[in-house]
Amino acid sequence: MIEWIDLHPKDLQATMNKNCLTFNAACLPLLQRAYRVRVGIDEGKLVIYPISKERFDQGDLDERSLFEVKLKKSYARLCSTSLLNELAKRLHLDLSSPKRYKVDGGPDNEYLLIHTEVN
Repeated sequence: MIEWIDLHPKDLQATMNKNCLTFNAACLPLLQRAYRVRVGIDEGKLVIYPISKERFDQGDLDERSLFEVKLKKSYARLCSTSLLNELAKRLHLDLSSPKRYKVDGGPDNEYLLIHTEVN
């Protein structure tokens, strides 16, 4: 029996280091509408909430609390050393080397939930 090789990831994953938060290709459908993202913490989990351009243009969100996410063909990346330092401090993470975390889509896939409490 032939076993076909599929290199496209099916599991949602994020990799964090001291400079960047990188999402694998499986996360891209949940980030497609993201012009910016809000980042939060909920019970030891990291919450990434996509903000569309239309929502951003309403002007009622504090721009300083929104972060740019770059979408590529096979990954998405949020780069902010100051944000990653703050997350490492608040979540007690050692980001001296890259760490991979499981990601879930929140209810109705409105946001991404990164399980930083489990490595």
